[in-house]
Amino acid sequence: MTLLRRPGPISRALALRAGALTGLVAAAILAARSLPEPTARLADLAGGLGPAAAAALPALYLPWMVLGIPTAPLALAAGFALGPLAGGAVALLGCTGGACAAFLAARGFGHRAVERLAARFPAVPAVRRAVRARGFRIVLLLRLAPVMPVPFLNHVLGLTSLPLGPYALATLLGTAPGAFVAASAGAVLRAAGAEVGVAALPLDGAALAAAAAASLVLGGLALRTLARELSRPDPGAP
Repeated sequence: MTLLRRPGPISRALALRAGALTGLVAAAILAARSLPEPTARLADLAGGLGPAAAAALPALYLPWMVLGIPTAPLALAAGFALGPLAGGAVALLGCTGGACAAFLAARGFGHRAVERLAARFPAVPAVRRAVRARGFRIVLLLRLAPVMPVPFLNHVLGLTSLPLGPYALATLLGTAPGAFVAASAGAVLRAAGAEVGVAALPLDGAALAAAAAASLVLGGLALRTLARELSRPDPGAP
């Protein structure tokens, strides 16, 4: 992937990632009671469920990720209902399970549709070659610094020969920073939007800032490593 080997695009990608995370931190602190739809309804529902959200929300990830629907509202709702740590764990569990469901769907009934869609993206062949040679490592890097939309990435990885076990473990590890960022943002929204939660705002805000910083650092390192990995020749090629 020539695009990823150039320092310019890498710097721009890091700047965009930093900007996105900074925007998320600022928006979560300033949003208070003005959550956008449909996140507001989902967060209210999750807040009403309380501890039951730990069982209900992970199940929602399965159909959402098979259909390719972005799951940020679910992670926000988990943090809103359960706080940054428990909410992050629930979001991570749901995201991993949903990613595995999408992975298996691409190998089953969705195979032809994903193949047709993948043909439109020039990055897909390089990703598939790299996964074939260094599966776990590449999936982990792609999770930390995806070069394509995450819902689509789940399906594309299902087109590879990587076993489900390494895929699931790499997904679990690689999606952890993002899951805790989103859940911490949900916790900040709850604290900022309720008078009884104001005391928790500094702690939840610190958790959000720490998770965002970790995600940014790991994402930057992963992006640079991924650029090298995707430019390596395929050992199986003639």
